[in-house]
Amino acid sequence: MASLCNPSPSLQQRDLDDLFFGSSRVALRAVPGDAFCFDRDEWAVDMTASALAKTRARSKRLAVKDGGAADVVVPCIPAREIIISTTEPSQKDVSAWPEELQHPLLKVPLGTSGSTLVNRAVASGVRSCLVKVESKEHTAESGKNASKDTRRGSSYWYRLKGSGNHDQGFVVRHNSATPDAHGQLGKPAFRDIRGSAFIPTAMRENFMTARIGAALEPLGIPACNEAMGFYTYDPPNCPLGTSNSEVVPACIIERTRGDRRLGSHVLTGIELLLPSLLDSQEMTPEFLQSLFPPKRRSLRQNSDNGGNEPGRVPSTAELTYYHAQLLQAGEAALWTIPEKYHSLVEDTNKIPSTGSGKGKKLTLDSSVLANMFHDSNSSTSSGRKNSVLPERAPLSGEYPQQWTAKGPRPMGDDWKPLWDETVRSLASALQALRTSNNNMPQSVLGYLFWHIGRDCGRFLRELHRLQISWGTYQDEMCRRDYDEWHCNAHANNVVLLPEEEGQRLNSFLCYLDLDMSFDDETFVDIWAPKEATNSNNCEKSNGDASPTTTGLSQKTAHDALLARENANFMEVLAGGDSSNGVPQIARTVVDSQTSEIATAKAALYDTLIFSYQKAYKHQPPEGGAVLESSTLYSPELHKAAYAICKLAIIVMADFVAKYGRTGKDFDKLKDTAINQHPVILIYLAIVVLKKRGMWL
Repeated sequence: MASLCNPSPSLQQRDLDDLFFGSSRVALRAVPGDAFCFDRDEWAVDMTASALAKTRARSKRLAVKDGGAADVVVPCIPAREIIISTTEPSQKDVSAWPEELQHPLLKVPLGTSGSTLVNRAVASGVRSCLVKVESKEHTAESGKNASKDTRRGSSYWYRLKGSGNHDQGFVVRHNSATPDAHGQLGKPAFRDIRGSAFIPTAMRENFMTARIGAALEPLGIPACNEAMGFYTYDPPNCPLGTSNSEVVPACIIERTRGDRRLGSHVLTGIELLLPSLLDSQEMTPEFLQSLFPPKRRSLRQNSDNGGNEPGRVPSTAELTYYHAQLLQAGEAALWTIPEKYHSLVEDTNKIPSTGSGKGKKLTLDSSVLANMFHDSNSSTSSGRKNSVLPERAPLSGEYPQQWTAKGPRPMGDDWKPLWDETVRSLASALQALRTSNNNMPQSVLGYLFWHIGRDCGRFLRELHRLQISWGTYQDEMCRRDYDEWHCNAHANNVVLLPEEEGQRLNSFLCYLDLDMSFDDETFVDIWAPKEATNSNNCEKSNGDASPTTTGLSQKTAHDALLARENANFMEVLAGGDSSNGVPQIARTVVDSQTSEIATAKAALYDTLIFSYQKAYKHQPPEGGAVLESSTLYSPELHKAAYAICKLAIIVMADFVAKYGRTGKDFDKLKDTAINQHPVILIYLAIVVLKKRGMWL
């Protein structure tokens, strides 16, 4: 069959498609299988008892053939099934799709022979890719709700989520058993498929993308993807056979707005570039300390030089880490909080997700956090004026290293023209801002981090107003003894919009990855201990009264998941764990930066979290008005901020991240997180105490 591949880009100058959609080329081949078109009119939630039994069966290990060992694990979203409510042939009618996508595609090694059928195909993480297709008038989905885009003279990008593990096809991973320890049974060995989606997750991604997009897009909160449907694959691309439909590989098909991730590409690139974007000589200790309110300055660590200079203030990551631990464990975690932070601990009515103890949290408001962006109508509670960081463009003709998962390398000649153009644009924008804003100077980086927090906070606010979890739960892939969780609320599930689109939508970011999302009405606690389950659960019309892991009602347990999700998102956005995909080899470079850069970075991440919380807690008036103000958007600042984002992406352009985190990543996460935050050792000690029955 024909393949889709790309010419080598080695001699080509990089363009905006490389910048915003991806630059690591892949090839695709048409393979046997079926394509299914998403139709909102024909897809629905199945609330029957038989469907619930199917969900619960997926929570256990599966056998892939009759009489075989039950040793295969697949994702088990804790929610009722999504089904196609018709058997009509229309579900396979994908004639409205671009012709190039109407048959299943699979990634293959570059250089595979065949015809070039698309302009471009690029990697998106390990298991996915994006393809660019010349514009034709078509609809992304069928049915009466279909929307048609008739823009002319342009091309569109499409996401193939689950199109192969790199270029290896679908791979069976063999996971070793873990030993018994401290009275807890170890985890038996199991197998799983890498590089694919599955029919239940493909249907959920499409269904929830359409549902959430319909609710949020009118509020000015853009989705990254538009639901189209999915592929299923036939042999020889079914490594565990087809006798059990649960293990048949699938691929989610969506139209997409971009792919550069907030964590791996934007924030990581900015951290690496900060010494080039800020003039350290102008950042005196007194200036830097003045960025923070008095309560925060009182928490600063001892100076490294014997007290001749003020010590560093605690990082935002450290504060959000303690905040998350308190929200998740309540008063039971108080002894893990250093004494100097006890004055910041306060009560909350949020029930800890562990279901034990009184709710607690850390104060994270304007009395503790710096805020580097203020609109013309605002002021800080401490009376601090707008303190503008000494921002600058990188020196012309100097090129930073680019980073991949293997480490740094000199910037390629193909990227240098775009780098030079963007440096000139930033220098010009900064000069224009200095000329026009003498009366009310603003920090471009402060504006950018404030808007990143705002975009993230308002998305999760509206998602939770719908009582939908992004995907925070536990299943058979997680280890109980380490209290592992799936959590889709992280910085790599947020994408930077291309500049023109971002300016049009008055936003920097859009959201994606909804294949694990679920709401309170369809939530099923599949992680409940066996002794807590009830044979009548499968007969309930919904799960409201069924027992949960913590013994809470389904509704209360779901609310606790949302609280956990909010705290985890803040922690990851602030750099509190490695879910954002930052390559650890680059961490040593960031950690070796001067104290001036580290303090400025803390002020920026403070601004992000301050704005995030303001947006998340905002209660729109009746009618669902959006958190918007003409004073929050500045075309001049937006242009300069986008220039910084583009420079950051160039530095990280060829870093292909493993998006997301599951239980299997825990050991690596544990090691890297301890290196960044030794206090996490305390959390691991709690895990051991729990296993020994010594922790309440």
